Amino acid sequence: MRWSGVLNPEEDFIIGILNCVEKISIIAANLFVCAGVIFAGLQWCLMKKEKRQSTIEFYNTIRNDFINSLEKIDKKFPNDQVIKPDDIKGRKKLKIRYAITEYLSCMERFAVGINRKIYDIEVFNETVGATLTKKWYKRLEKVIDSLRDEYQNPKAYKNLGDLIPKLICWALCTLIIFDKCSKNKMWS
Repeated sequence: MRWSGVLNPEEDFIIGILNCVEKISIIAANLFVCAGVIFAGLQWCLMKKEKRQSTIEFYNTIRNDFINSLEKIDKKFPNDQVIKPDDIKGRKKLKIRYAITEYLSCMERFAVGINRKIYDIEVFNETVGATLTKKWYKRLEKVIDSLRDEYQNPKAYKNLGDLIPKLICWALCTLIIFDKCSKNKMWS
């Protein structure tokens, strides 16, 4: 509200200065809000980059164990056959049991990271592969249930089980987006 002309010249001068200060403070507040939004955006981009980098680094640390385990399992159980609990019981089957539990441990750790949003599901798909993970989970599902009973822990490998529907959803969403974009000639 302007009081100009109603007050004496000194008061009018002070009110004028206060009006200017008010306008400057409004401008400064808006600038700080804009700076905050920009800063938050930069932080989000940095966090996303770090999340992707962490996913790659973790994959690199488990890669050899992961691949060795899968090769041993595939050698013992070729042609994508489903593995039953009896297939890994007994003293003579300790090596294959170790390979399976090693693979499951690697995948469970990865799944915990993805479910907790520490690791990036897109990078996971590019390194490990959603299709491969779903296929192996199906092959080992009976073994996983048996290990849960054996460990007396119904939550064993739970994060891996929780990851599978997310991977399916992620894959479907990616296909839908790709399909829509290809129809719109975005990727030709």
